[in-house]
Amino acid sequence: MDDVISILESAPVQPDRVSQITVVQVMNRAPMAHLSIERALKFLLRKHGIDLEDRTHKHHDLRKHLETLRHCDTDTAAYLEHAFNAATSFYNLNANRPELKHLQSLGSYFSEVGTARAFETMRYWEIDQSPDDLIGQIWLPLHLEILRALRGVYLYEDEKRRHTVVDRVERAVREAMWSDADLAYVPGSAKEVNVSEYIAWLRTHATFRRALGEAIRSGFSIGNQFMNKTVAQAYEILRQSKDPAVLYLTTRLDVLPPQPRDFIPEVEWLGPVKERSGMVKTPSGHNLGFIDRSADGLWHITPSRDGPVSVAARAKSQTDARCYLAQLLTGPATLTAAGIGKTARLVGEGREKIQLNYEWERAGRASEIRTISWSHKLEFWDTDHEIQVGQAIRVEVKDDDGDNVVYVLEGDVTDVDAHVVCVVGHDYLDLAMPGERVDDGQADDD
Repeated sequence: MDDVISILESAPVQPDRVSQITVVQVMNRAPMAHLSIERALKFLLRKHGIDLEDRTHKHHDLRKHLETLRHCDTDTAAYLEHAFNAATSFYNLNANRPELKHLQSLGSYFSEVGTARAFETMRYWEIDQSPDDLIGQIWLPLHLEILRALRGVYLYEDEKRRHTVVDRVERAVREAMWSDADLAYVPGSAKEVNVSEYIAWLRTHATFRRALGEAIRSGFSIGNQFMNKTVAQAYEILRQSKDPAVLYLTTRLDVLPPQPRDFIPEVEWLGPVKERSGMVKTPSGHNLGFIDRSADGLWHITPSRDGPVSVAARAKSQTDARCYLAQLLTGPATLTAAGIGKTARLVGEGREKIQLNYEWERAGRASEIRTISWSHKLEFWDTDHEIQVGQAIRVEVKDDDGDNVVYVLEGDVTDVDAHVVCVVGHDYLDLAMPGERVDDGQADDD
């Protein structure tokens, strides 16, 4: 069991937008976890004198092994059920939802994913085969918690020492936030005051997990500098944990605050399940990224941008997820066209709001390519920018190189097509005028 637990922890499934890649990962791990659970259950049955050569136990049906255990060891079976229920609650899996009804109990879970047929399907599945509905029923974190519970049965005869995922994660958070070395002090020193204030703050919370959650929501500004630094370091330690449950806690606590609703992108839903996975778009149809609702109700946000493609943030609501992408990948620009100044929203990140737009033409041989024209392209969020062909235009956007640095485009408008405006001119970096504030679209805190 330790070996399988180690494997599952060191190589967790990394969901991929190419669904076959995700399925491959699950199907490679699930049979291994299933077989380890089966061995553990059979060992317990053998301890109680159950004949494993009996036809009932000569196959891989975890449900039947569990039912037999209920008859010969009620307490152990009850503990396994308790550990399973604690895990579904910890991972915020609502068993009342139609697609999660099989998570109502350990027995119902085994009835779906722990049968001999399910084991054979996982074991011999090939990439050109459909896993039917099985793949949507398997929750490897639950397999892992079942294995951990069985491990507790083996290690501790005293039922009080058999813990659940909630106990284990709380202990991990406590160890990170309450380091004896960090809290040591010389009596009468300034650190004694800091530590006393920190301990007093911790004691105002029912659990260390709640204390950590409050610290994250406050931006690690909970008191004196020592307190802020101690909790921030604890959070970083937890984020490096190998325990998937601890990592899940850190992502669950670190969710986006409510996002501005000034610009709400559209969403095109993908796949057969309504409002599960979608592509977020600007009014012109520009792809800003993807949002995916996990079983715990959080929305995972993957922006469409250069560089590594990964989940950038998580939100509690679909609207917050969509608005986050609008805030991240679009932004305000200051325009002067036909002598009239205004502010408009452009699609892009940083200076990418002003894009080079090349048109190519082959000349002579296939290997000979030359540029016939080039311009700068501006993609507006709305179509009411009132810019017209032939106007002289100046565009300023905030640059990432500094608070007072602006990226400037000056030139003449050559084409206008709804949201898209093309400009022939020149671009450069400039400094905002002294005392001039560069608008980044965000309100200042008082």
